[in-house]
Amino acid sequence: MASYNTIFMHLVDADTNRDDAESSDSDLYNFGYHHTSSSSSESDSSTDYQPRRKLHRIENYLQSIEDYDDHEFKENFSLSRTTCESIIGKVKGDNVLPKHSFGREKISSRRAVYMTVWYLANTNTFREVADRFNVSKSSAHRVISTIVSYLMREAPKYIYWPNQNDRKIIKNGFKNFQGITGIVGAIVGTHIKIKKPNSDHVYCNRKGDFSILMQAVCDHNKRFRDIFVGEAGSIHDSRLLKKSALYQKGLNGFFGNDFLLGDSAYPCLEWLVPPFKDNGNLSRQQNIFNFRHSSSRIIIENAFGLLKSRFRRLRCFENNNIAFIVRCIIAATVLYNICIDFDDEIEWENEDDSADDYTDEYVQNVSGIEFRTTKRDQIFREMFP
Repeated sequence: MASYNTIFMHLVDADTNRDDAESSDSDLYNFGYHHTSSSSSESDSSTDYQPRRKLHRIENYLQSIEDYDDHEFKENFSLSRTTCESIIGKVKGDNVLPKHSFGREKISSRRAVYMTVWYLANTNTFREVADRFNVSKSSAHRVISTIVSYLMREAPKYIYWPNQNDRKIIKNGFKNFQGITGIVGAIVGTHIKIKKPNSDHVYCNRKGDFSILMQAVCDHNKRFRDIFVGEAGSIHDSRLLKKSALYQKGLNGFFGNDFLLGDSAYPCLEWLVPPFKDNGNLSRQQNIFNFRHSSSRIIIENAFGLLKSRFRRLRCFENNNIAFIVRCIIAATVLYNICIDFDDEIEWENEDDSADDYTDEYVQNVSGIEFRTTKRDQIFREMFP
């Protein structure tokens, strides 16, 4: 069963209760007319009709997409055509979009997936997405919200804790990096920048940016195995850990003799091993330990770099709806793992912020967290007998 763990803050699709008729791609806005009448003859002469305004949008972009070669398709959508076709098939097969037999032609599953992937892979506004895909702005928002919510519901199928056989494979994979035995994942938190909220300043992090936190664990193949999304950016990584279900699982013996690697922001626990804090007095062996630790843990930094490179929307959201932002982050993570299933690789764009950019120095005393050094000392003794 998945250890999938997220914060759902008012995750209710307000758009799903609207009339199905609103899902049509209306090209016209009706400004109505003003009608005054004192008699039938005056009515005929004083009636003032305002013509509907034609909105000019990009036409036939779907045909342009079909004309893309594989390289062009991936450049624009950050997914291979094969991966995207698989997602379109799932959306169509699960009848995700509402059906109706009235009004204008409804938005197809293909168009809906293209719009959603484009929105996550780029930084266009809803108005720009609507213009590109020849739909109304309200339809663009509603359809993207529907697909994002669907992907979020599908998350347990793609973000889950490995079984015992997979654990062995993961531990061997990590051992091949630097010879450390027992690693089942690397953990770190990253900040997703957002637009300044209207009133709540709790989202302001220590760098003065407004952000939402995402804590994640990945395996040796950079696949996300556990995520915790939605806390305000002002929270320290160790506090974020304590709020997550993963922390309680760790205290209850979920990891057994295995453990996670974390950076210096995390406490030293039986199931979570940070590096030695570098205060300038580390021994040669401790520096070697930290190097081998960092060389193994860097996998989670790379995973976040690839996630934000593939889905540029996660670099910064120009949206005030926190619940929608959380859904988008989860949906992007699901798509990222689907890409791994399809061996759909992408290059890391180094211009992106790394996950460590906001990491605080390791705090020796965090309320409510008991610090242990047993596991780290054990690994250290095995490394330097």
